[in-house]
Amino acid sequence: MENALQFLDHYNPQIIQTGFAIVFLLIIVYVYRLFFMAGGADVETTDLSHSPAIEQKLNQILEQQKIRSTTGATSAVSSVDRSDSADEEIDKLKAEIYNLRQQLNDAEKKVFEAPTSDSEVRPAENSSSEGTEDTSALTGKIKELEARLAEYEIIADDIAELSQLRTDNARLKAQLAGGETAAAPRDAANEAVSGDVANEVIEVDVPVQDQNLLNEFEATITKKENE
Repeated sequence: MENALQFLDHYNPQIIQTGFAIVFLLIIVYVYRLFFMAGGADVETTDLSHSPAIEQKLNQILEQQKIRSTTGATSAVSSVDRSDSADEEIDKLKAEIYNLRQQLNDAEKKVFEAPTSDSEVRPAENSSSEGTEDTSALTGKIKELEARLAEYEIIADDIAELSQLRTDNARLKAQLAGGETAAAPRDAANEAVSGDVANEVIEVDVPVQDQNLLNEFEATITKKENE
C-alpha cells in the first residue's frame, strides 16, 4: 500500500496528464462520429427520399415543353397557310415598285441630261417637259403602289394575329375541358361558365374582322386584275 502511495505521489503529474489526454481523445472521437458520420448518413437518406419527387418534376417539365412545341408548330402552319395569298401579292407589288423606280430613275436621267449643241436645245426642252410628265406620273404610281403594299402588309399581320388568336382559343378550350373532367362538379360548373365567357370574348369580333379583311383583300386583288 505504501509503495502504491509512493508511486502515485511520485508520478502524480504524469498520471493527471495521461488522464486528460485520454479524455481529450475520447471527446474528439465522439465529435467526429456525431457530425461527420451522422451528417453523411442524413445526406444519403435525404437524396433517396427526394429522388421520386425530382423525377416527377422533371417529367412535368418535359411534358409542358412537348405541349408548347406542338402548339407552336400548329399555329405556325395555320398562319403560313392563311397568309400565303397576301405574301404573294406583297411580293408582286414589291417587284412592280422596283420596276417603276427603275423607270423613274431613267426618266430623271433623261430630264437632267444637258444638250450638247444649239440645235438640240429645243428638242431637249420638249423631251424634258415630256420627261417631267412621265416622272410625275411614275411618282404617283409608285406612291399608289406603296400605299397598297402597306395595306397588304397590314392584312398579312392581321391574318397572322387572327390565326394566333384561334390557336390560343383552341388551347383554352382544351385546358378548360381537362379541368372540367378532373375537378368536382361544382368547380366544373364554374369553369364551364368562365369558358363560355372566354369563348365569347375571343370569338365575337375575330370572325367579323377576318371576314372584313378577306373581303377587302379580294376586292383589292380584283381591282388590280381589272386595271
